[in-house]
Amino acid sequence: MSEIPYVWVKDNRWVLLHPDTQDKCRRILSSPRRGCPNRAVASFRRSNGWWSYCEAHMYGQRIRNGIVEVKVTADSPAASQGSVDIIPNRLRG
Repeated sequence: MSEIPYVWVKDNRWVLLHPDTQDKCRRILSSPRRGCPNRAVASFRRSNGWWSYCEAHMYGQRIRNGIVEVKVTADSPAASQGSVDIIPNRLRG
């Protein structure tokens, strides 16, 4: 069985926050239920607004050289264009 090749590309769905932000990570930890105590470093646009996360809770994204990146398969459209830009029309504006 062959290994699937992946590449990292820019993820334009995320924005980095200012280093001085006081926003906390949105991730909720369970048992006992409490919020992540870490400072948020980036925000992601969801259907009900911007949600901010610390680097540990960015759901597969990474920050490299000041850019949020996501890992995609090497043969995907995102790999060909070098970024992920998909933001549904209902979220724009």
